[in-house]
Amino acid sequence: FVKLARFVIKNFSKSAFQFLFDIIDISQTMLLSRYVRRMKCDGVPCSLITSDGDKSTNLGDVNLVIYFHGGGYFVGNEHQYLLHLIRLCQSLNDFGAKGNDAQNSGKSRKKCAILSVGYSLSPERPYPCALEECYKVFRWCLYKCSR
Repeated sequence: FVKLARFVIKNFSKSAFQFLFDIIDISQTMLLSRYVRRMKCDGVPCSLITSDGDKSTNLGDVNLVIYFHGGGYFVGNEHQYLLHLIRLCQSLNDFGAKGNDAQNSGKSRKKCAILSVGYSLSPERPYPCALEECYKVFRWCLYKCSR
């Protein structure tokens, strides 16, 4: 990819740069559509990330990590770190698959999934709205995962 970028920089015009960025955008969109499922958790928009791209993942069948993005309830969104969260989810599942067999004693391990929460931001929705939404998602996950 780096060689392609250097070739484009040396030999082509601005339209070639746009073509290169379009390729990156298309590949990112394809990646996100494979590993990310958009959903509402008690009315709050969220993104469920799985490492294997299984869109029918039941929350009760996985170890769930709930991810609240940074930004002090003022900036950011749930989409901001999706590429990093996909990689984290894959790493967690790879690590779990290589666990101690003596400890595992023939039991199959649960897979891991990550739920990225898209809570409301200030000043449109003042504090404590975002905090209350995060708590709603947490309670919703407890209910869904316990079933």
